[in-house]
Amino acid sequence: MADVKRVGPCHAFLGDPTQAAGAGMTYLGHTRGDVTVAPGISIAFGRADQKGRTPLADAVYTTGPLPVVGLPLVDEEREKLNKYVHGSVLTTASGETALGFGNGFAKIALASVPTLILLPVDETAQGTNGIDADNMIVLPAAICRDFGQLTFKLPEGEDAFSPHDTQFAGLYRETDHAAAAIPTGHRVMFYGPPKALGLTWYLPAATP
Repeated sequence: MADVKRVGPCHAFLGDPTQAAGAGMTYLGHTRGDVTVAPGISIAFGRADQKGRTPLADAVYTTGPLPVVGLPLVDEEREKLNKYVHGSVLTTASGETALGFGNGFAKIALASVPTLILLPVDETAQGTNGIDADNMIVLPAAICRDFGQLTFKLPEGEDAFSPHDTQFAGLYRETDHAAAAIPTGHRVMFYGPPKALGLTWYLPAATP
């Protein structure tokens, strides 16, 4: 087996990848810093007092992953923020737009839970706009659970930007946005192109 080396940054897209030409996906813009993916592998052990503290080999269970993606996003365009800050509202009047971060209690509808795709920058030529990238990482259902902070500071040195460190949590989804079945074992997170699962998905060009 050949070695697989992942090098470099990635592009992040959020939305519905089943729409032709990537019309349902939003490019989240530039990042500054490490984009991290923690699969959150969960294992439960069975123990018996008569056998001591060591878990038993015949009582080990996988309980499903709990993936978390960390994105240090630089872009604060209101339309982009509205795509992943659930409950937020865009209001436009007199040629100006304001983003409200929402209020009150409300259930998030399944149809509003987007797909998150991380595309390596150096694999954008693999398939149209990179949709066939070998090292793509996908959360079929992802929710923004932490926006991070909006920071005002004096620019110093080589890092003038202050990214907001956004976290997305992976959720369990049995079908994609077009009701195509996602194979068992890939319904929370998968590493590789969607066509390997028989899914027809699309990405837009990675432009702000």
